[in-house]
Amino acid sequence: MKAAILSFTANGRKTAGKVRKALSAEDWLVAENVKCKEEADSYEGSLKEWTGEHWKVSDVLIYVGAAGIAVRAVASFVVSKKEDPAVLVIDELGKYCIPILSGHIGGANELAEKLSQMLSMEAVITTATDLNQKWAVDIFAKKNRLYIEDMKLAKLVSADILAGKQVLAEIEPECSVIGQIPKELKFIHESDRCDSRALKIHIGICKNDVPAGSGTQVLYLIPKAVVLGIGCKKGTAAEKIEKHVTQVLEEYGIFPESVKLAASIDLKKEEPGLCTYCEKYDIPFQTFSKEELEQAEGTFTGSEFVKQTTGVDNVCERSAMCAGGKKILVHKTAHEGVTVAVAVEKWSVDFE
Repeated sequence: MKAAILSFTANGRKTAGKVRKALSAEDWLVAENVKCKEEADSYEGSLKEWTGEHWKVSDVLIYVGAAGIAVRAVASFVVSKKEDPAVLVIDELGKYCIPILSGHIGGANELAEKLSQMLSMEAVITTATDLNQKWAVDIFAKKNRLYIEDMKLAKLVSADILAGKQVLAEIEPECSVIGQIPKELKFIHESDRCDSRALKIHIGICKNDVPAGSGTQVLYLIPKAVVLGIGCKKGTAAEKIEKHVTQVLEEYGIFPESVKLAASIDLKKEEPGLCTYCEKYDIPFQTFSKEELEQAEGTFTGSEFVKQTTGVDNVCERSAMCAGGKKILVHKTAHEGVTVAVAVEKWSVDFE
């Protein structure tokens, strides 16, 4: 984790030093500057320039000084909860630690609580779900590494919970649930669609079939639990691979955000099209020898041609299972020299 700290007075610098030491002891990488004319090594650039230097490369920005200074500093950089780093303000004497941006997803609230314990500060938490001790969908998603598909719907979920309503939630059968379901949620099975309430949560990798005109809005929380098995002819262009993978995912309603990695036979380890496709979408690419693929457990779609070419009867399905798949969701599909299979890992969510 990376943090950047900026102070503005001699007292503030002392407090910043304490914060830096505390975070460094927790294996954080910390950049610390002071912007004060009385200090010989004062940062020479503007407040905006300092913020711009650290905004995209830091997990948290900490301003030791007045809250108004921090607000002016970050105002032009703020984009969204999903993208913004955590921002905290600490007064120069180190009495109060105030999260002002990305309290939940960015972890500002959690860090404020931690620093308050480490340095005897008082964490000033202002987010409504925390103040009212309610279950928070964005904290739950961050903890379980779930992608929030629609932040506007996440806000509506929080609004309903703060209003005392119980929100419907459903979860796909491949998922294991750890801990006690919070009272703010009413869990239903995917097959139970009789409840006509207009907002619900779906935890899983696939889109829900919501009846047209029902008025139901679904907030999708998506785990990275999908493994793509991919085979292709030598020299196949990345565009063809991308096109076929996209078609398969769309046809089966699988969110692209659920893809954790792609796999193939080691003969394709440096296949340009495959490598380019994976790099474009930042998907880790893993390969296996034919001997490893032969050891994969399951029933696969065999091909004599593939066996003569690669030494194993199926590349895509076997690769997906070797790479961590526990169940094949989409068996081998072929188009223009590209074969794709989709498997899902065993995954879980924790409500503790």
